[in-house]
Amino acid sequence: MSSWRRVAAGQRWRRREAGPADLPGHALITRCVCLTLDLVRRARNVAEVANEARSKLHERGERLAKLDERAGDMQNEAAGFAELAKQLADQQRNRKWWQ
Repeated sequence: MSSWRRVAAGQRWRRREAGPADLPGHALITRCVCLTLDLVRRARNVAEVANEARSKLHERGERLAKLDERAGDMQNEAAGFAELAKQLADQQRNRKWWQ
């Protein structure tokens, strides 16, 4: 909202932006309510973003836990395989050529 105003005597009319002092009482209250509602909307958006980030972080933690469990299983299987390979190598080494 803007208005035309003579700044000082003898000067030309200039257009300026209206400020809170130019608004009637009800318009000022309405403007304050609108600004408050805008701040509430922004706060809700920030809360939604924070909740989404927290949810994604939790999902990532679950995936990392599953991956850690799978890595531990693979390590145990590899140790078992190494033991079996060692036993087979010992059997072959102790075996005679005619057997």
